[in-house]
Amino acid sequence: MTFDTLAVNDVIEVSGFVDNAGLLHATRIEKKENFVAGASEIELKGIVSGLSGTTFSLGSFTVNFAGADLSGVFGGVVANGMEVEVKGTLNGTTITATRVEEEEDLFDADEDKVSLEGIITDFVNNSNFSIAGQPVDASSATFEPAGLVLGNGVEVEAEGPIVNSVLQATEVEARGGDVKIDATVLSVNNTGGTITLQFVPGNVTVSVTSQTSLRDDLGIFDPYTLGNIAAGNFLEIRGFVDGNGNIIADEIRRDDPDDDILQGPADSCTAGSDVVIFGLSFGLVNGTTSFEDENEVPLADSAAFCNAVNSSSFFVKVKDDQSSRDGVADEAELED
Repeated sequence: MTFDTLAVNDVIEVSGFVDNAGLLHATRIEKKENFVAGASEIELKGIVSGLSGTTFSLGSFTVNFAGADLSGVFGGVVANGMEVEVKGTLNGTTITATRVEEEEDLFDADEDKVSLEGIITDFVNNSNFSIAGQPVDASSATFEPAGLVLGNGVEVEAEGPIVNSVLQATEVEARGGDVKIDATVLSVNNTGGTITLQFVPGNVTVSVTSQTSLRDDLGIFDPYTLGNIAAGNFLEIRGFVDGNGNIIADEIRRDDPDDDILQGPADSCTAGSDVVIFGLSFGLVNGTTSFEDENEVPLADSAAFCNAVNSSSFFVKVKDDQSSRDGVADEAELED
């Protein structure tokens, strides 16, 4: 979805932060479905006001909670000033609530504390970079994992107060799961803490840290360690790219051999030719490769796919089927 394709009656999820004037600055908008008044489920967070009987106001909306589940509210009693999340259906400006839950520290009016997730841009150093256009200073932050290296293109979640329009991060956490690697092990460097995996177009090396979770789904090793991994094993790896361009594994699972999958930022995409991820070139062949956008909507051909890749910051996932492993992508998809 792009801003140009956003339409009236779309159901969307908006994430962001509220400024001193009460204006929500969106950092992420995700389309959910087409809106049907009185039927589509919506969620809204805010502060209760104007409580009267079984209704109250949440901003400009009236909430009727007569039939709502209040088990998530302390004592089952809604009160003015309470920070809540309301789930229900919307008709006009009235929300018929199915559930009301109390939320702690939804807003921090004294410090404007926010949690902001996105891709780092404009990186100068740890005290000077941006996330979704918001200036961030993480010079005093704790990192998760501790060895996280910040840099342009790294996806993180930063949390802290906004002071003089700068988010003074107290915590910065890598948002894992963006990089996906399902492939066969070529070699293991136990001393260096790395695993090299092989694809038809070439190899990818992944770093393993003390924070990496390892599991043997074949049930042979428990616990499963780097020392148990050997050439020829088929691994499913989830992780992220740090500021130095290294792939850091969050999770490693050994499983039976399956399709090769590589997901990450695209170096380039050329219609009728290839898409390059982590330096590996996978062929794109109309009629052989199936193409999808970030909403799993089919794309007509490699030209439409590469146009979408080159005009967005989405990651790309390619799958090379086990039955015909040849370096040509059987599936190529955008991943939000």
